[in-house]
Amino acid sequence: MGRVLDAPVAAPDEVDPASLAACDLVGFGSGIFPGSFHSQLRAFVRSLPQARRGAVFVFATCASFMQARP
Repeated sequence: MGRVLDAPVAAPDEVDPASLAACDLVGFGSGIFPGSFHSQLRAFVRSLPQARRGAVFVFATCASFMQARP
């Protein structure tokens, strides 16, 4: 996805929250782990100061446990 948007992709521990203020668009994404986003991502988002910013999007991925049909 980063290549399509020509944007960096980083883990929460690699991002300085203050740097997000300069972004026009920020995306948060994670796999789904027992019914929720990854705990590291949730903690990062909760730690962000409340402020009016640019646009934000969220995406999730989920593995399928169904077997492929022949």
